[in-house]
Amino acid sequence: AAIPDYVAKPPLEDAATMSSTLIMRGEFDFVSEASVEGWRSAFNTKFLRYKTLEGCSHHGLFEKGELYGEIVDSYFSEYD
Repeated sequence: AAIPDYVAKPPLEDAATMSSTLIMRGEFDFVSEASVEGWRSAFNTKFLRYKTLEGCSHHGLFEKGELYGEIVDSYFSEYD
C-alpha cells in the first residue's frame, strides 16, 4: 500500500545543485506517483531522469533485474 501522507522535501543545499538525478519507482510501488511529483520540483536540476518499472513493486532490482540494469547502465553511460 502507498504511504499517502508522505511528501517529498527539498534536499540539502548541496543536493539541490546536483548535475543529474535518476528517480526510479515500480509501477506498483508504495512510493506513490504523488511522492515522485514532489521530488521533481524539489531537485533543482534540468537533468532529472524519471523511470517507472512496469510490473514491479518496490524491489525492481530483484523483480526485473535485467530491465533495472539497463536503465541504470543507460543513465550512467550518459556521463561516461
